[in-house]
Parts: sequence; structure tokens; C-alpha cells
Amino acid sequence: MYQDTKRLRTKKSVYLDEYEDAVITALANLYGISKAALMREMMLAQARELFGIGDMPSVGQRAG
Repeated sequence: MYQDTKRLRTKKSVYLDEYEDAVITALANLYGISKAALMREMMLAQARELFGIGDMPSVGQRAG
């Protein structure tokens, strides 16, 4: 059914206060994407930076 079952996404919870949620909502609206997609991209960008590969393009972005 799925080519790679490890690519199936699982649900995780993040608890935000009203101010943090407002920032995420504003950014999601600005970029026209869902809050979940925005937060996933932000977390993966932070992970790449911590691993020292911060210059790699994120999912959905083209290099160059």
C-alpha cells in the first residue's frame, strides 16, 4: 500500500500558551500553510542546524 511505511506520520502534541500560539498562527497565515506543516518545518530546520547540516534545503524547498 505504501512505498515506505517509515514515512507515515504519527501525531505528537505540543503545548503552547496564547502568545506562542499567536506567533505560530501568524506565521502560518503569512506563509499560507497549516500550523502543523509550519511547526514540522521549524523543528526539522532546528534539527538540521544542531546536526551541522543547516544549509540543506528542507522538504518542499529547492536547492539553489
